[in-house]
Amino acid sequence: MRLSRWRLSVVPAIVVILLTGATIMAVADKPAARVPIFSVRSFGAIPGDGLDDSAAMQRAADRVCAIPGGATLYYPRGVYNINKIVDLATIFSGNLRAYSILYKDCRRVWIRGEGARIEVKGDFEKKVTETFCYQQKNWREADKFQFTPFSFQNVNNLTISGFEIDGNVDQMTQSDPNIFLCERNEYGIFIVSGVGIRLTDLNVHHMATDGILLGLGKEIEFERVRSTNNIRDNVSIGQARNVLVTDSDFHNAGVGGTAPNSYPFHSPGRGVNIEPECYPKGAGWAPPGAGVCSDLVGMTGNILFDSVRVTGNLGGGIAMAHGESTANVTVRNSFLQNPLGKSGDVTTMGIVGGVVEDSTLDSQNGFAVFCVTGGVPAQLTSSVWTGYLQDLANDPSLIARRIHRQTDPTFSTTLQRNTITGQATKFLCQNATPRMTVVNNKIRGVLLQTPPEPSYFRYFGHMVVFSGTPGATCSTGLEWAKQLTFENNDIFIPHAAPRPAQAYGEIGYCGTKLELTKNTYRTDTGNATHPLRVYYNRAQGVGSVAEDCFPASGAIIAVDEDGRPYPLTTQGTQKCLTLPQPSDPSPKGVAPSEERGS
Repeated sequence: MRLSRWRLSVVPAIVVILLTGATIMAVADKPAARVPIFSVRSFGAIPGDGLDDSAAMQRAADRVCAIPGGATLYYPRGVYNINKIVDLATIFSGNLRAYSILYKDCRRVWIRGEGARIEVKGDFEKKVTETFCYQQKNWREADKFQFTPFSFQNVNNLTISGFEIDGNVDQMTQSDPNIFLCERNEYGIFIVSGVGIRLTDLNVHHMATDGILLGLGKEIEFERVRSTNNIRDNVSIGQARNVLVTDSDFHNAGVGGTAPNSYPFHSPGRGVNIEPECYPKGAGWAPPGAGVCSDLVGMTGNILFDSVRVTGNLGGGIAMAHGESTANVTVRNSFLQNPLGKSGDVTTMGIVGGVVEDSTLDSQNGFAVFCVTGGVPAQLTSSVWTGYLQDLANDPSLIARRIHRQTDPTFSTTLQRNTITGQATKFLCQNATPRMTVVNNKIRGVLLQTPPEPSYFRYFGHMVVFSGTPGATCSTGLEWAKQLTFENNDIFIPHAAPRPAQAYGEIGYCGTKLELTKNTYRTDTGNATHPLRVYYNRAQGVGSVAEDCFPASGAIIAVDEDGRPYPLTTQGTQKCLTLPQPSDPSPKGVAPSEERGS
């Protein structure tokens, strides 16, 4: 399917509200073209009467999608109600019309709300059925579900703007809150498939699954989109290519009602979750029976988050860890923060071309960066994998041109020019991506009344990175790791900060593929009693550490795997380390035995 990309051309005009369809030049900020304009009221939707408007909304959707040259559907200001709920059999039928307002095969359609609010029924009880799902006996099906107000299937050049969508999940209850219920189609906006879709000036909140699900799409833009308090993810991205998200806010995923039997948090509960459940065509690394990604996208990638705010999400901020079928995701000029006391990961990274730059990452007492990848070593030598990466890199899209695109097939994580704060584990790269670059960042430890995430902090402290081929105990099993670079980072930890129980210190680097250059470690006291420790494994080898510098007071020291301090050389007001020849080829350190799932 070869579809052209269309952008809105905005022209000033007089606001005209139409109760019947007509071909005119009208409506403020409408596309500069003569297209039919319809009001949803002409199809029977009456705002503010409390009655169900779903049938009228569907008639309006069918009308605008039937016009080959395009049309505008206008929702006048007011409250529109969707009072329907659907049963499990309806969801299983796969008939989108039965559980959503469906816009199908639309071309050049603008759905425009001027202060319009869609109220989706959420004040009902979900009863737990006896039907199991996901091949797990602790997951059950529910008996009823929310209705989805906007589904887009096979659309081209479509814009939706100016709506508030309230799913009212904070009023929803569950018959047994201790049973996990399976997720089903209960979204504010469901992009089933399409090319050239713009979502602007939207407020989507309190849906029973995701606020916005992008299933399959290309050339997708989010601008001034607010998606909050949705029970699963605020935004989920499946198969998608060339996606631009700007000036948007995604917070409090998983936070719903407060009653004891309120419909609960649904995993993963992230601000943004990039999770293609498919493998590129010809992927020799795909497991038997795995789904194949659509030719429309090929491989998920070329995704940019610019000036976004992602905070308070119970399952983490932005997740980009499906390395088996995703590449090239950039986060820029953004603010990402964990909820206090809820652990979580500000960013979960583990793809080819994962970059966070010029942003603030506040881990609070959780993780700023957790490195994990669904990818496998076989991808590194696959011509299919290399071909897909080259295809993404050569994409001429204006969106793709704004993204860091990588053709080297190595999985990589890059953090540059960020401010990274928190009191708990800022970096946890237990199964480190083969290449990690951390340069020119300000890393700031803080003191909080709420203690750090207890289990993992006890082992990993403020930062820990394991990388390299076997040779150091902690890098056993990571033989496909390639390179880790820490350079020109300014790292501050309060002397009164929590101390981990393990022997690797408050900051630990362990492996045989590390390069650490001109990092500066600082604290707020000159007291050398009970110093903070930075651990460097001796198996790293000659030249792996060059001019990492510490306070001359000895308040922070460099140690090996046995806790022995390294000799330092004085440079001005600091003492610096350049790692000499390894003196002990058989390190005695013991790696942490706990592992953390993605």
